[in-house]
Amino acid sequence: MAPMAKNGRKRKGAEPASGPAAAPDSLLEAAFLCFEAGDMVGARRAAKKLLAGTPTPADEAAAKRLAPVLRVPVPPGAPEPPPASVTELAGLLVSRTWVPQKAYAFAALALAVFIGLVLLALSRS
Repeated sequence: MAPMAKNGRKRKGAEPASGPAAAPDSLLEAAFLCFEAGDMVGARRAAKKLLAGTPTPADEAAAKRLAPVLRVPVPPGAPEPPPASVTELAGLLVSRTWVPQKAYAFAALALAVFIGLVLLALSRS
């Protein structure tokens, strides 16, 4: 019988993950992969961990690869910006994953309205 598609168990003798699914050596690259996948919490956590520690050579290499992707494009005729540092790119990722405070205020307002409507419905029944 063939294994089911969503079976969480690993087969005997299965190889560990390699390639793009494997965990990257660089915290910067891990943060970028989380950012690209939509995991803003994971991206922010990895970028903050990188800012708190010291960058490794793998982080430096990842910064060279990811700088054109993360930085704002330079308009034609403008001077070329200096090479991006690991801390600059990690700071960009932290700033791009920040949750606006208005979202929390709107959620609190929606909750208050919902509770008010529930209390109104209970008082009339």
